[in-house]
Amino acid sequence: MIFRSNIAVRTRLLKESERGISTCKKLLYVLAAINLILGLVAGFMADDFPTMISSICLALLFLILTAWADRNPFGAILTAFIVYLTLNVVAIIDNPALLFQGLLFKIIFIVAFVGGIRSARQAGVHRAELEKLKGTGIGNH
Repeated sequence: MIFRSNIAVRTRLLKESERGISTCKKLLYVLAAINLILGLVAGFMADDFPTMISSICLALLFLILTAWADRNPFGAILTAFIVYLTLNVVAIIDNPALLFQGLLFKIIFIVAFVGGIRSARQAGVHRAELEKLKGTGIGNH
């Protein structure tokens, strides 16, 4: 009985962690969409084609990381977070006034990334514990 309740608890914890990963994957879709839209606007409205190309490449990178998150959520979310931070730091170094532009969104994104990284790490731990519990079997403990 205790064995089955351990599996049920671990399964519930895994599902909670996977919800956090899912939230972070939605954030990656939002970042991809923002980069794509702003890039297209810069390219076609302001005739800034280098910005358009780099923004489209960033959108593709975020989409690739979202797809990778299905196989390796921790690595994908951590990589996306590092890319996001690097882009923001470079932009702020180039133009310090950007530090306060969109500050609320930057904070929300950073908090979501940190939550996604924690969830991905916890999901890996819960998945490993579930495999270990299921491997021992009911009669083998």
